[in-house]
Amino acid sequence: SMPHKEKIFVRGNHERGRVRDLLGRFYCQGTRVCCGLQVMGVPYSTYGSKESLLTPGMDLLLSHEPPYGTLDVATAAQAGTCPRIGNASLNEALNYLSSSQQLQGGDGRQAQPRVHIFGHVHEARGYEEKNGTMFVNAANANPGRARRVDHQVVVLDILKNSSRDVRIVSGM
Repeated sequence: SMPHKEKIFVRGNHERGRVRDLLGRFYCQGTRVCCGLQVMGVPYSTYGSKESLLTPGMDLLLSHEPPYGTLDVATAAQAGTCPRIGNASLNEALNYLSSSQQLQGGDGRQAQPRVHIFGHVHEARGYEEKNGTMFVNAANANPGRARRVDHQVVVLDILKNSSRDVRIVSGM
């Protein structure tokens, strides 16, 4: 068990049944405030229009799948002929937010999330920054079909202010 005050989970492709009931207050789908940060949880295979899938101005976006084209290259055996297996709808929504500039209200907050954490593609574990967002693939299972945990938990520091500063504390 992690000693952190708050923990947040979204449903992944291996979770079946009543995950929300089992995780209780730790389950996140939609928006909420957690430790002073604006957070949005997007479970596995949630689709929507680019205008409606994501809420602008989030500090943290947590999804199971990566957006298409970002830390989503799978092994050939897993992906068949298409090595990129990220979610195209999620990518379109992020691009839409990126092109939206700043939010109304003038507080300096950007429309796109400060941090987007996901997993799903185990062999694409890592991080990269694009368009003002830090993308973190925190998958901790072995490459390919999950059989064991190969990596430790990723811990990030996200400041509770309008800065875009994010620090990876451990796990990468």
